[in-house]
Amino acid sequence: MLRRSLMLLAVFLNLGAAALGQTYTQNAQAIVKAGGGIMANNPTFTGTLTGPTVVAGSAPIFSGPLTSQTYGSPAINVSSQFWGIGSGSKFPTSGTDQFPSIGIGSYSLANYTALGAETTCTGALSCQFLTTGSLDTAFGMHALGSETVANNNVAIGNDALRDAITNGGSVTAVGQGAGAHGNNSRGIFIGQTAGQGYSSAVLLTGTITAGNTVTLGLTNGGSTIVTNLPYSYTYTVQGGDTLASIANTLCSNLNSKQIQGPSYQVSCGAINLQSSGYLLQLAWPGTQSVGWQLTPSASTAQGTGGSNTLSAALINGTQFQGGTIVGAFAAAYPTASLIQNATCIGDSACSTIGGNSITAIGFNALNSVQNGFGDTATGTGAGYATTTGQYDVYMGINAGTAVTTGSTNTIVGGIAAPNMTTQSDDVVVGFWAGNGLSTGSGNNTVVGARSLYVATTAANNSVFGHGILQTTFTGSGAVFIGSGAKTVEPVSSSSVGEINVENVYRNYSSTPAITSGQAIGTFPTITGGGSHVFKAVVGVSPTGTTETLTFSAAANGWYCKADDITTSTNTAKVTGSTATSVTLTWSGTPTASDVILHMCDAY
Repeated sequence: MLRRSLMLLAVFLNLGAAALGQTYTQNAQAIVKAGGGIMANNPTFTGTLTGPTVVAGSAPIFSGPLTSQTYGSPAINVSSQFWGIGSGSKFPTSGTDQFPSIGIGSYSLANYTALGAETTCTGALSCQFLTTGSLDTAFGMHALGSETVANNNVAIGNDALRDAITNGGSVTAVGQGAGAHGNNSRGIFIGQTAGQGYSSAVLLTGTITAGNTVTLGLTNGGSTIVTNLPYSYTYTVQGGDTLASIANTLCSNLNSKQIQGPSYQVSCGAINLQSSGYLLQLAWPGTQSVGWQLTPSASTAQGTGGSNTLSAALINGTQFQGGTIVGAFAAAYPTASLIQNATCIGDSACSTIGGNSITAIGFNALNSVQNGFGDTATGTGAGYATTTGQYDVYMGINAGTAVTTGSTNTIVGGIAAPNMTTQSDDVVVGFWAGNGLSTGSGNNTVVGARSLYVATTAANNSVFGHGILQTTFTGSGAVFIGSGAKTVEPVSSSSVGEINVENVYRNYSSTPAITSGQAIGTFPTITGGGSHVFKAVVGVSPTGTTETLTFSAAANGWYCKADDITTSTNTAKVTGSTATSVTLTWSGTPTASDVILHMCDAY
């Protein structure tokens, strides 16, 4: 037994048949190639081997060219080797194998003919149809299973790049089903089904009307012989149907027809895109234009229904050009055929991707993007619902999570602008900032945690500070600066150099109260309370010289200036200040009905 094992090891290392010093006998096929490898099933060795021998039998296990490459000193012979039923079965039996290839697994590299190409494929049916590609690496069952001539691909994991045609090569896919379908080039796909794509797809949308019909068809548009084509199936919508039941019925019927080609059966899977409908993913080696080149069709009709309320839109096969897709189910259900320069990192990031130059980092970031351009999202759920926006930026957990079609928004902060849907040109920065933005024309700038918290239709406003506008506000063109503002009163605009501030709303307190002092009498009338400037009309029986006003709490204290515009000789100055009050001392005593203007600021 030991002697037999050693002999087998010598064969595997391709040391050359004559070097074994044994006679090769086998009930199955065996081809001993001088200076090269051996093709055999379950070999046994007896006696002395004096030259090449052929013994009748069945499929090969090892093979190698007649002339192998010699390296180093002492010389080491290296040539291509194949292990498995059908593995390397078309590999040349003559020529120079300068840079050897390795195939391990049943039908691995079964059609390979390239000498000196340094391709390594491990796993049943891995690189099965590869013929002349070079520098390809595959590990896993069906890995790189349909590619024929591309170079520099890496496929690791069962079904990685399984039915993809890599448009020249330079694609890296790691993970079960990563990059498995479509026509990709220069992409990186890492994670289960990352960038999986499809050969073609049908997007089913609309509402249910009993009697409408949906037709799905498939014909052979290429040179590959595929059985059970042409295919056509029409389904009549029933009263209790949903988009889900229609999509699943269509796929179930197609899958039952066993439309088959070499080593593969056409398949259909229904994917729920939530509010965007159902995606029927069709899969075969290649797309309409490469590989099998099948031609799908899809249509809807009124049938016996009152009107046709369904739509079945055909989408060409997925083509990723460039980009980096990392994470389970990242960019796994594309809704557009051409996707360029996408970077999607995180579980389900860019899951239904369509468009170009998309960047999403985080679980479910830009999960629903279908026709975007230049969108960037960082954080779990950031930009989750965005479908067709352009040049949007979302940063923070669930930032802008409900925005669907708005564009050129910048939303930064955890749960920032969580209810905003269709507005554009908004800038929202801060935790839960812009919570109240839901409808309106946009163009708001909100900076500060929980600012503009309950506004609904605000537009063209600028808000700076923590907690500003936590009461309903529907105005436009306002500027708020400060913290804790709740009510508003307009003040004049101002301009400083190149900085213009117009229609400024300043809010520092609730209506001030006069709590002590008799300088302006009892029962004074206060107008414009809560604003930067307010008016007090002196009440009855003014007798004292002091006046104390109370406000909501300031960070440090309050300052007020007061002018008696009825009796100009009466003046006041601040003689006391706290976080909630100001004391004024008057020179002269105002008389009843005098009008006194106060201007107060917090500090």
